[in-house]
Amino acid sequence: MSKVIQFYQTTLKNIKNELIYKKSLEDLNNSKYSIMDEKDGVKLFLYLDDTLKVKNALFSYLKNDYLSLLMEVTCHVIIGLPIKEVREHGVIRIENFLNPKLKKTVQGVALPTNYSIDFIWLNKFLINICDRIIKESKIKNKINFYYPRPTKSWKEKTDEQKKEILNHYIRTLKSSTNIKSDDVKITIIANDHLFIEFLNSFNPTDKSVYCMELEKIVRKDFDFLIIYMKRAQDISSLRRKLDLK
Repeated sequence: MSKVIQFYQTTLKNIKNELIYKKSLEDLNNSKYSIMDEKDGVKLFLYLDDTLKVKNALFSYLKNDYLSLLMEVTCHVIIGLPIKEVREHGVIRIENFLNPKLKKTVQGVALPTNYSIDFIWLNKFLINICDRIIKESKIKNKINFYYPRPTKSWKEKTDEQKKEILNHYIRTLKSSTNIKSDDVKITIIANDHLFIEFLNSFNPTDKSVYCMELEKIVRKDFDFLIIYMKRAQDISSLRRKLDLK
């Protein structure tokens, strides 16, 4: 098993938060879902609005292994996205979400999702279910222009005003991890994203979970904001070669 695959599988297995998107098959079959697809025992149910955005995403799977956690993160990430965005960039968004900030400098960088068999599996799954929707809709030949844009009122705020608003979310977040508001610092604020830094040492998985929880409550009010943790990479551009075989 390559280090890339091992890294993401370990990250998923260490996630301790509740599986809120995993439901019983009976309940899902009786729900008013828009479309369902199955792959290797995993059944994914999508609920779409009139514009073909994902209102909700739920899944059923009998086993309790890391695949359940991969689908849990998948459902969280794709909610609110247009179906063509899910098809074209869904797995990239999921991979980016799962890659936490590391404390140390490393030699080399993790390359995109085609280096993990799990993401290849997931990508085929999402493409298949999305293509079924696209084929039956009027968006078949339309280009995906999805990009949630900052509102005028947000752009007119100063950095200090933005930081005050975002710090309120950090203070009120009741995380499932041991990370508290005093452990988190906003380092960069842009119109459509922000970077956070953890001031104490935490498990990389807990940092990823915290980021997911924070983004979830922030995007309820500001759907254009994405929360990032900086990836680790070699400080020398000459040495940035793949070292994860």
